[in-house]
Amino acid sequence: MKALPVILILILFRITSFSQTPEKVYLDRNWLATRENKADYTREITKDNDSLYIIKEFAGDNQLLLQGEYSSVSPLTENGKFIFYDPETFKKLASGYYDHGTMAGQWVYFGPSGDSTITNYDFQLKSCQQASDSFSNEVFFIAENMPKFNHGGLDKFSQYVAENLHYPPMSRIHGSTGRVFVQFTVNENGDVCDVRTVRSSEDKDLDREAVKIIAQSPKWEPGKMRGKPVRVSFTFPLNFMLE
Repeated sequence: MKALPVILILILFRITSFSQTPEKVYLDRNWLATRENKADYTREITKDNDSLYIIKEFAGDNQLLLQGEYSSVSPLTENGKFIFYDPETFKKLASGYYDHGTMAGQWVYFGPSGDSTITNYDFQLKSCQQASDSFSNEVFFIAENMPKFNHGGLDKFSQYVAENLHYPPMSRIHGSTGRVFVQFTVNENGDVCDVRTVRSSEDKDLDREAVKIIAQSPKWEPGKMRGKPVRVSFTFPLNFMLE
């Protein structure tokens, strides 16, 4: 009878040890499943508990590209802390959190020289509030005086986007590219509101970055009709291309 607890402990130890052994998935250059001898990448999946998986992805000779927490592996659902490494230099690229598949909270992006910038994905999408008079509620696509951004037009806004846009690290590592069309309105107060995608990419992180950069835009000088500030709508394309 004394041997029974020892046997149970050994069985539990074997079960626990097995659950901590990573499952390996081999992937080709397009991140599709393949045989080990043809793999460009390796994905290691470790089940931490009933609701958490730890996944690591490697390139070539065990070069770590990412480590993150997932709530599901079929489908892959990011949910927790992540850290990414540049696929060319393998230096730290970015770190942050996903909330059920969506980039959330503060993310840190690291530059090639070790410098870093912080951006916030907990942004609010503002709706254009109903104005007291019907003329102010009308949305124009062309106004007598178009809205101005930083004393310029869309060229200045394009410059702002280029200087502040971050290529999402998951998209960079997996080689995702695309074009996102975002529609937004500059209201009579110069605020950006009613931001939405009218044509999405096939990558949710690219779409979120595109909406974020527009939604976080500083104030504009509002457009005018007959000398009165009005609402003007724009559709703005954002291209995500890897060199």
